Amino acid sequence: MKLEILNGQVMYDHFNNLKNNNSIYVPFNEAMCEGPPHIDIFSDAFITDRCKSLGVTYLEYKKITLEPLEPLLDNKFKEVILWFDEDMFCQINMLTILAYLDQNNF
Repeated sequence: MKLEILNGQVMYDHFNNLKNNNSIYVPFNEAMCEGPPHIDIFSDAFITDRCKSLGVTYLEYKKITLEPLEPLLDNKFKEVILWFDEDMFCQINMLTILAYLDQNNF
């Protein structure tokens, strides 16, 4: 089974309606071009910084960003497909996912 990381909720809603049984789709509901960079991606310090940068509570960030990413964070996939556009917003988000995969020796 493949994990396909999509560039946000709207794309997730569209892809999820396709019901491809060979893939699990997850949205990356983030705006990494806002706020300071952080080396240890998805660590407690990272999450604290992201909440401050985005002006949300931990519970809001968890519901919107972390819970949909649980399949990625569980690190159970051998194949990950990234669906991000060429604009700066998407590219920074994609670089964040790539850095996370790298720090976890994917």
